[in-house]
This record gives sequence, structure tokens and C-alpha cells, in this order.
Amino acid sequence: MSNLIKEKIDGLWAGSLFKILPVWVMPNWFTFGRLALIPFILWLAAAGQFGWMLVLFLFAAVSDTIDGSLARYRRQTSALGMFLDPLADRALVFLLALFLAYHYPEPMLLLAMVIFELLVLLSGALFSIFLPHAVSLGADAWGKAKMIFQVAGLVAVMIFLLWPIGLFFIISELILAGAIVLQVISFLSYAWRIVRA
Repeated sequence: MSNLIKEKIDGLWAGSLFKILPVWVMPNWFTFGRLALIPFILWLAAAGQFGWMLVLFLFAAVSDTIDGSLARYRRQTSALGMFLDPLADRALVFLLALFLAYHYPEPMLLLAMVIFELLVLLSGALFSIFLPHAVSLGADAWGKAKMIFQVAGLVAVMIFLLWPIGLFFIISELILAGAIVLQVISFLSYAWRIVRA
């Protein structure tokens, strides 16, 4: 996510929700809420309840923008939040893609996204063991774009499963393919930044 988009989202929440949000509500609560929603979203996926699953998934995606914006707005960033936020994002995307692969006519796209994400996580773990300075490198624009495409791809899959129209299937395939391409670029960008650091 570019700084401009981040500023726009921060401004949107600062001008609306944050004006009525009690001061005792912490940014990490939204992250914990997102983690708590994962079992319910997966249960809905397993049960084929795609409408409610889409609603909860969109709610989780919106909460992802709120926690980061609130942390910046109130200057309440924390090491726990910086650890849990990407963990919640990856767990939701990873697990939901696995569950949706059962229902989707082209499961290999979803499974390829999951497998590549596993390889990226494994590589990241190895980088952090052998190159400790790699841990301090946050996601760049490619990593943010990859996440946006992954979420959009899952939303497109859910829309197709709700309304199995050929056009929706083609759109979902294109977005998922874009997510996979961005995964490769994001990984190469991360590896290049590590080499240069």
C-alpha cells in the first residue's frame, strides 16, 4: 500500500470512526478480533455458506485497515501489534484459500497461492535465522500489493461461488493469477533488499 493510499485510509478513519471510538479501545483489539473471526469464516466456508462467509471476510479485511490506522493515529504501535497483524492476515488468507479450493472449479490457482506463501514463510524463517537483520525489513509496496490481490482474489472467488457466472470465474482467475505473480515479485524484492542491507 503506497503512503498516499495509507494516508487516505488513515484520514477516512480519523474523520469518522476514531471520533466516536472510546479511548480505551486499543488497536490490537481489532487484530485479536480478526484472529477470533478465522474459525467462524472457515466453518462457513466448510459449510458452503458463502454469503455469510463473504460478509465476515470483508469485516475482517476492513478491521485490518482500522488497527494500523488507529495505531498510527494514537501513536500506539507495539511490537506485539507488528507481529500479530501480518500473522492474522496470512493465517486468514492461507487457511481460507485452502478451504475455498475444495469448492472452486480451478483449485490449483488457490493451492499455488498457498504453496508459494508457505515457501515465502519458510524462506523468511531461514533469513531470520541466518541473516538477523532481515527481520527488521517490513513489507514494501510489492508485499502490500500482493496482499491486496490475495484478498481481492478470495473475494472474487466467493462472489463466483455465490453467483456462478462465467464472467465472475474469469475475473477471479485473473486476480488470483495476479496475486501469484505479485508473490514472486514480492519475494524477489524482499530477497534483493536483504542482499543489499
